[in-house]
Amino acid sequence: MPASTSPLANPVTNSESSSSEKAAIALFVDLDGTLIDTDVLAEATLQAVRRNPLFLFQLPWLVSRGRARFKQEIARRVPVDATLLPYQREVLDYLHACKAEGQTLILATATDQSWAHAVAEHLGIFEAVLASDGVRNLKGKGKLAAIEADCHERGWSDFGYAGDAHADLPIWRAARDVYVVAPSGRLRRSLTDMQRPYNILGSSRAWHEAPHTLLQGAHWWPNAWLLLPALLATLFVSGVSLSLLACAFLVCVLFTWSAGFARQMASPSASDASATRRKRLPLLSAARWCLLTFFAASLVSLAALPWWFVPFAWTLWSAYVVDAFWLAEHTGWSGASLVCRQLLRVVAGALLLPHPISWPSVIAFGLAGVGSLFGAAWRGRRTA
Repeated sequence: MPASTSPLANPVTNSESSSSEKAAIALFVDLDGTLIDTDVLAEATLQAVRRNPLFLFQLPWLVSRGRARFKQEIARRVPVDATLLPYQREVLDYLHACKAEGQTLILATATDQSWAHAVAEHLGIFEAVLASDGVRNLKGKGKLAAIEADCHERGWSDFGYAGDAHADLPIWRAARDVYVVAPSGRLRRSLTDMQRPYNILGSSRAWHEAPHTLLQGAHWWPNAWLLLPALLATLFVSGVSLSLLACAFLVCVLFTWSAGFARQMASPSASDASATRRKRLPLLSAARWCLLTFFAASLVSLAALPWWFVPFAWTLWSAYVVDAFWLAEHTGWSGASLVCRQLLRVVAGALLLPHPISWPSVIAFGLAGVGSLFGAAWRGRRTA
């Protein structure tokens, strides 16, 4: 039978159970990527490194002890505030509707049990929780075994499952009702090969969420200091390559954009009380855009700019990332980082001039440097 799909608001009748049948079949629900639009383990690991950079060197040893033990250790270090997680509203509304019809809902996740119980207690719609416990990692076939054991213990012959990843395919093959959250094209093809009807909850994740952030002035105006020495130098000398400067400006904007996504990744996680969390991109989307813009900027720089511009741009990007992860909460150090980034741009702009050591270039550099310091001070006062 060919797979049939539908949006959440209009489920397919031949792949959905009736209300009475649905009430008799428990629905097991995944957490990461299904109920919430992020990965709790990845976010908590980032926060652990942010709090203590030396923790980065402990990660290989912790991972070598097994994924279940690793998750337990991260959960011990970084507690989660379930009220701040980015829940998928359409999925959550659907689960509330199922609960109202009398269906049993069980949270089944590879996330550590302490995080899973925090989510279940906050939502109040799950009858039970199946989660990793430091010994078993409930993912893929391991999760299927736990679900089947739970069903056997409760006397259930069938169950439904809601997930979002290829690791869930073994569970979907054994489930009576199949629910897929925001599937990719590759996952859709795998589901079609199963020859099973399935239901889509939520809309597919799209990359177009991020590009509008490029229009923010925060990505453009700081890089204008790169152009200032050249613009001032045109008053004294000729031969300034405007195309070269425009290319350098574009590269810096892309690196700043990449650093902006890194800043979103370092923003307060579910362990911190911050309402702004709901407005940012999901962690994995931010990571994809961060890497994409970083490599795009590097390639443009290698192809069109002097060799020294690449290490300069990487240094600028690294300064942004260090500020986002470790200096943002310290006003003094963050302000010093801002000044250094501004001066780096001015120096790079001066070095792009035809004769960077000539007295007009030195004058232009000096004026731009003073201007950048005033600009940094003004921005620091605005963000204070």
